[in-house]
Amino acid sequence: MTTMKLRQQVLQDVISLMDKDWAMDALQAFLEDLKEREKDGRIPGVPYTEEERQRAICCAENDWSMGRTHTHEEVVARMEKAISSWK
Repeated sequence: MTTMKLRQQVLQDVISLMDKDWAMDALQAFLEDLKEREKDGRIPGVPYTEEERQRAICCAENDWSMGRTHTHEEVVARMEKAISSWK
């Protein structure tokens, strides 16, 4: 979906809720939360800041380039071994 179509859809969804007091209260609370998160530097829906996320991505890319990775199968086998030791 293009940005323009997404904006249109969001506006249509908001308009369809405008006659419902409960929906407008929830929407207003949601919008205020988004504004606060933006001020804090947090990414909406994510419990850390954009700067922290970018730092984590850089670390992950460094791990990848240094060969510090594991296949899915290796991780599953390791977890199964760890879980079996709990029993």
